[in-house]
Amino acid sequence: MHMITHEKPPSWTSLIRSWCGQAVGVDNGAAHTSVPSGAQKRRAGKPHTLRARLVVASVVLIAVVCAVIGPVTVPITTVDKDDAYFLQDSDIAQVTAELRRQYAPRVPDGSAWVLGWAAKRGLDRAGRTVFPGTGQGRSPRRWREVIEAGRIPWCSHATAGPVPDVCRRLAELPDQDRARPDPPNQLIALKARRGDQLS
Repeated sequence: MHMITHEKPPSWTSLIRSWCGQAVGVDNGAAHTSVPSGAQKRRAGKPHTLRARLVVASVVLIAVVCAVIGPVTVPITTVDKDDAYFLQDSDIAQVTAELRRQYAPRVPDGSAWVLGWAAKRGLDRAGRTVFPGTGQGRSPRRWREVIEAGRIPWCSHATAGPVPDVCRRLAELPDQDRARPDPPNQLIALKARRGDQLS
């Protein structure tokens, strides 16, 4: 085992910036290395915005880990988490389908985006599996609550008209308090290509 020692801790900010380029410091769901202030704090308060930044920060961390530890590293990460609720057909999936199709934003944990981003930095997919999001299934009533609270990106990006209609249709579904099946979350493993170096 090779040990790397430093007289002072390395600058992880510089390391991340040098490898990830525009992935750090960009405002649309990127990882920030300084504490935001003013309007930035207000934007960061939105759950889906904060989550987007955390997801990108996680992807950046994956790249750094592989660069530092070496090609034997196999980091794992979830992808397509928002879509997991609708992979299985259900009455809720049918009611929300058109709204999601029109207004779902591009998310930083989309598998195509993550794998494309990783490939450019010497990381390939090493495996894929699915695990249940135990206890995360939502009832029609719970879906209405999170939509009305502004916690669903494809509703907060939509025009005013369709959202109340979707909430009305959700309210008409049977078994208002019965949670639908837990979402099947997708997990991918990434592995650094042998010989790739941090540039």
